[in-house]
Amino acid sequence: MLGSENDNDPWKDAVELCELVGFDLFFNANGVVEMAQFPSLDGSVVVSTFVEGDGTTITSIDRSISTKETFNGVVYTIEGTEVTTPIRVEAWDEDSSSPTYRNGRFGEVPTFVETSLLSTEAEAVRAAAALLNKYIGAQETISWECIPDPTLDVNDVVYVKAVGAKVDRLVIIDQIDLPLSAQDSMSVTARTVRVVADGEEVVVGA
Repeated sequence: MLGSENDNDPWKDAVELCELVGFDLFFNANGVVEMAQFPSLDGSVVVSTFVEGDGTTITSIDRSISTKETFNGVVYTIEGTEVTTPIRVEAWDEDSSSPTYRNGRFGEVPTFVETSLLSTEAEAVRAAAALLNKYIGAQETISWECIPDPTLDVNDVVYVKAVGAKVDRLVIIDQIDLPLSAQDSMSVTARTVRVVADGEEVVVGA
């Protein structure tokens, strides 16, 4: 049961449970809980554009490197009554231009996940790739203040360009603070994401 332990937070337990199978759990703009698969830029629709210059809605922007622990690999194992033999897959950052490339100076820094919530190899491959996308994409955070836009939501893909902050890319929104007054600025926090290609960076039975 979620939060059954004295020190456990039911919401935190629910979020972690969803993450194990590659899903985000969050409150939408209307305060309703939603569950959605970790977003990627592959095939996503760009819902808005924020470009520095005349007519821009951005009032300030900041780019920073996350201090969170960074992993460049996911070792995913499925065990339980639903599987006869434990299933193990690995997903790694195989992009040689990436600062967390597994064969580069960063080395191999995996996170290990064990679950009984899944039962097939295909499910494990999808979950491992989704988790890897989240981990290697969370290295860089883009935050900006802008004129309020209530149509935006968490997990939306937007394009942001600001020469001073050296930002020119698609990002995925992680957090929105929408003010109660139209005269105040809306705060948006987003992350960059690199897509893990299907079948290219996931090793089965490693």
